[in-house]
Amino acid sequence: MSLLTHSTDLPRITRRHPGVRRRGAALLVCMLAAGVIALSATAILRAQQRSALRTRAVHQSAADQQLAAALAHCAIARLRSNPAFVGTVTDTDCGDQACALITPVTPPEVLISVWLHPTAVQPAYTVQIDPTKL
Repeated sequence: MSLLTHSTDLPRITRRHPGVRRRGAALLVCMLAAGVIALSATAILRAQQRSALRTRAVHQSAADQQLAAALAHCAIARLRSNPAFVGTVTDTDCGDQACALITPVTPPEVLISVWLHPTAVQPAYTVQIDPTKL
């Protein structure tokens, strides 16, 4: 029976590729892959956020256009009942912010300007009509 007494007597472990040293190459590849995935996920989330903001803006714009058209129709209904009316038409459901302003332009025509917010710099909807022909 022979006992191994010296380190030279131990079996030698051989590497598969004797000339190649791998010092953390797999870790580096994994870290790079994780970085690419994180950047891709961030880009996808930002794109989704921009898309949601655009969709919300389109819906708000459509709702504003419908509100402006409704206020213009309220002003036209007021002019049908009183063709000489000049002033402001508001809808109680919209609150005090949105209004239709009826101003005389040339006799007998009037200009209907719909303002959706008191600090707006231009009206959301304008139309010039002759109330005697309604």
